[in-house]
Amino acid sequence: VLFVGNDSNREFDKVVKIANTLSNIQFTIISKQLKNTDFINDNVRFIRGSWGNQEISDSELRDIYSKSKLVIIPLRESYQPSGQSVALQAMALKTPVLISSTMGFWDIENFQNNINIFFNYQNTTESWIEMIQYLYGNKELLFEVAENAHKVINAKYSKESFEKELSRIVGI
Repeated sequence: VLFVGNDSNREFDKVVKIANTLSNIQFTIISKQLKNTDFINDNVRFIRGSWGNQEISDSELRDIYSKSKLVIIPLRESYQPSGQSVALQAMALKTPVLISSTMGFWDIENFQNNINIFFNYQNTTESWIEMIQYLYGNKELLFEVAENAHKVINAKYSKESFEKELSRIVGI
């Protein structure tokens, strides 16, 4: 299970509680907001850093996404979009995403729970733990949702679709 993030809308305390509780599941945590000593078990690979810094290269981050079974993005409730880059990067690499359902989610038209993304509507530590345990053991569902998410990324978030939408907006 992978967590990547540094922005203030992430719930870092929740990530720590989840990883410390689920000692039977391997986690990779990439963040400047946490420290190695936050984690009490040996199930956490901690990388202090962020996307685009010198601690981890783009190709290393890509490999981590690709080797992960699930990406988690626990968020605080907010109208501000958060987690979009991490979610889209994961989906582009066919890694399924479990994210808090917030008012600021950026694309409710194209993402549907249990179809191409997993939403945590309750957003409690307990619900995160239950969902991760369930999903971690459900390889077929993870694969199906990851494939569907990848299709959405290619259809709606590719360079070509961006150029087409931009042309439509500016009237070219």
